[in-house]
Amino acid sequence: MGATPDIDFIDAIIRRRLDEILPQKLQEIEDNKTPSMAIIATKGTLDWAYPPFILSSTAAALGFDVSIFFTFYGLNLVKKDISDLKVSPLGNPGMPMKMPFGPEWFKDINWNIPNVVQAGIPGLFR
Repeated sequence: MGATPDIDFIDAIIRRRLDEILPQKLQEIEDNKTPSMAIIATKGTLDWAYPPFILSSTAAALGFDVSIFFTFYGLNLVKKDISDLKVSPLGNPGMPMKMPFGPEWFKDINWNIPNVVQAGIPGLFR
C-alpha cells in the first residue's frame, strides 16, 4: 500500500521549503553563538591560581562565556582572606596532613611535613 498523492504532494512541498530555509537558519544560529570555556581549578596554591584566572580573564576579554569550577582543594582561591596561600614545589598545601588516630587534639593538628620528607615518600601528597 503506497502513500496517497495528497501526502506525497505535501511531503514534497515541506522538503523543498526546508531545503530553502534550513541552511539560512543554521547559519543564523552559528553566527549568534557565543563561544564558551570551562576551566577547572584543582589546586589551592598561589602558583596554581594564575592559570585559571589569567585564562578566564583573557577569554572573557575576547567575548567568551567563561565558567570556573573549583574543586574542594581549589576553593582556597576564592576565600576573602588569601594570606594563607602558599607556593608549593611539591604536593598540595590545600590538603593538610591530619593524623587518622589518637585523641581529638592530636587529630586536629595540621602537620607541616617538610618537602624533603614528602619527596622521599612516593605518593605521599599526590
